[in-house]
Amino acid sequence: MLAALLVALAPAFATAFLPYSVTVSDDGVCSFRSLLRERRLRVDRIKEIDWDEDSMIIRHDSGKARVLLDPVFKPFVVRLLELNPMIKVPDDLRSSLDDRGAEEELA
Repeated sequence: MLAALLVALAPAFATAFLPYSVTVSDDGVCSFRSLLRERRLRVDRIKEIDWDEDSMIIRHDSGKARVLLDPVFKPFVVRLLELNPMIKVPDDLRSSLDDRGAEEELA
């Protein structure tokens, strides 16, 4: 009975640790806020950004953070790359960010 309850609660705990808010301050601190915790790290500790079907994976020197993809994630990634140009990003993400920059220049 207890094992079944723990198995049933596992997805709820996983969801509670998934960040729902990610911010970058002007002084270079990235904050990942979930229901149960807030993690902060300096942008210069971020090593790589990748994504899969539904989430963005931010790898840093002490682990990784998985964030659900959101249509407004591009300005966040652009800001991270401005603060730390050494972050590795996939070519398709970099090209979509470059397309965004060209669109802003036209506006």
